[in-house]
Amino acid sequence: MKKISAVLAAFGMLCMTACGAGAGSDGGTGTSSDGTVPYARNEYYTSFWKTDTIKNETVMLEEDENGAISGELLFRPTEILEIKNYDLSVGYGAEDYTLEGRTIVRTADSEMPYMSYDLLQGEGLEDAGLSSMDGLVFTEGKEIVSRLINVTYRYDHSAEPWTVFPEDQSARLTNLRRKLEAGEAIELFLYGDSIAAGCNASSVLGYAPYLPVWGQAVADELSAQYDTEVRLRNGSVGGWQTADGARNIIEQISVVPGDAPDLAIIAFGMNDGSARVAAKTYYGNMMSIITTIRESSPDCDIVLISTIHANPLCSQDYALTASYDEQNDLLCGAVERCVTVDMTAFSEALYERKDGLDLLANNINHPNDFLVRCYAMNILDAIAGVAE
Repeated sequence: MKKISAVLAAFGMLCMTACGAGAGSDGGTGTSSDGTVPYARNEYYTSFWKTDTIKNETVMLEEDENGAISGELLFRPTEILEIKNYDLSVGYGAEDYTLEGRTIVRTADSEMPYMSYDLLQGEGLEDAGLSSMDGLVFTEGKEIVSRLINVTYRYDHSAEPWTVFPEDQSARLTNLRRKLEAGEAIELFLYGDSIAAGCNASSVLGYAPYLPVWGQAVADELSAQYDTEVRLRNGSVGGWQTADGARNIIEQISVVPGDAPDLAIIAFGMNDGSARVAAKTYYGNMMSIITTIRESSPDCDIVLISTIHANPLCSQDYALTASYDEQNDLLCGAVERCVTVDMTAFSEALYERKDGLDLLANNINHPNDFLVRCYAMNILDAIAGVAE
């Protein structure tokens, strides 16, 4: 993997940045400004670890000091089915690349987008609509994702199995399961930080292909699978830690009107990690959130999502962030009808094979469309086993 020269020192400040919303933004529902839904549902939320095909995996082609331009895939393709730009409007052919194991090498005459060596070194960023944070290319706009390619390909699932994924825990969510199987409407309450708010799904950026935020994707997929209405209420706020969540839970539930939630998905941790919040404090804040929700909605089932790790080039305490997932397990051990989804370990596995620029729309901590879809895949597998 290519390494950018400097390590981020002011990581905590970046966790407080707000994701952008362009002129065509729909607030994260996955619809463009003209009312179309160009990103087909269902097939793009099929868990790639269950199939021999991975759809629209994002790759940042990066130029090295010698002018060679390449990027890494998760697996060794047995067949490349399609390569498109990020907004899916332009396709590329076999003349645009060569394949060396997991590495895609851009040919000299190809028009596939890429991140130049100068930009990676921090030169010419302003002219490119980018900025820098202690050596890392950074933006909360579309200027990073617009340089990505989407690769759809087949791979040998048996030779390269993906081993980090959730088990189906739907049997523990008895209220959700009962209502879904009865075809009753579901109230889904999502509560967390900027990642839970939807930063930086393309629908939030107002940029094609307008992928919905992962909370909306989960609601849409549950609705389609069970032929019932699933209404998402998102009370998430960018920059918040668990302490903010505990302090404001009553207000946030009331700010987002609707019936009592049947399912609450709680997803904090990124900002706690950057602020070096102790695991015990995280546990206490999360328990306060759960208790408050259950006091007003005793039938509400609970899903706890551990945060992804930020870009490995950032200054962060990986062990501390990972400890929050352990606290989630303890919380669900103490609370009935509660399950966990470990996105921390999932992101670790991704970073073993791919760069932050491949996965993070701001190159720091906000998922791009592929990682947004991975959130949905993991949650759907865990709560209903529907990402088949």
